[in-house]
Order: sequence, then structure tokens, then C-alpha cells
Amino acid sequence: MTSLAKLIVGLGLILYLFNLPLTVFVLNFQAPGEDSYLLIGKTAIKAKNRQDVEYIRGEPKILVRVASAYNAVESQTDSEPCITASGLNVCGTKRKILASNEFPFGSRLMIDGVIWEVQDRMNSKYQNGEIDLLMDSYEEAIEFGRQTKEVILMD
Repeated sequence: MTSLAKLIVGLGLILYLFNLPLTVFVLNFQAPGEDSYLLIGKTAIKAKNRQDVEYIRGEPKILVRVASAYNAVESQTDSEPCITASGLNVCGTKRKILASNEFPFGSRLMIDGVIWEVQDRMNSKYQNGEIDLLMDSYEEAIEFGRQTKEVILMD
């Protein structure tokens, strides 16, 4: 772990232990090449490859949503399962994509420390308060099922 990461983790632990006002603390280091995020109070830090650090300012909006999972197949989408409602080709992508009728395309939501990007829409029978996460496999989607999740709106 780099000295910057140690410093940030230390700061987060101090804030947590002393129950200071900045209590939201999520640390997620992912595989090399993927983005990682650290959220402390009103600031989320984006670290690409654990080096390049970008600050995302503002108070995070924390919501509770019902999350389900789906796959990019015709029986679960439409006649072009690889193309999302925003026009993005998601087949073979490593991006974390979700469907939502509530948030605009491009919105980023943190769920369980992972950043998901809104690029698709759900069937109109689903209301606000529901999101659908794109999974790589049918088994993964079935295992995920339907869960109530805390969602942090990143932008």
C-alpha cells in the first residue's frame, strides 16, 4: 500500500474512531487498471491504478434502492441486447453498467464500494427506487437476486 493510501486510511480510521462528523467511509481497491474510490465525508477520492488521484467534491447523496440483476440477452432486454438505451455496446465490456429510469445516463452510483454507471433503462413497469445491475453471467444475476442497497450518488 502506498504512503498516500496509508495516510488516507489512517485519516478515515481516526474520523471513525472518534466519531467525528465525517463518518461515511468506504475503501475499495480493485484490480490494476480499474478505478478505486475512497469516500470520506463530503469528498470522494478517485485513484486510478492507485496513483492518479482526483477529488470529487460535494456532499454525497445517500439513497436506498431495490437492486436486481440482469444479463445482456434478448430474453431479458430487447432485440439488441448488447446495445443499451444510451447507445453503448456493453458486450465484452469491463465497465459496471446499471439500468435505471430515475437517473440520467452517465450518472455514477456507488454500491457496496463499486462504482456503477447508468447507461440503460428498465421496463416502464419498474418505478423510481429500483435499479438493475448488468451482470456477466446468468448464474451471477440469479445469485444476486433482489436486494435493498445503500446507493451513493457520485455526481
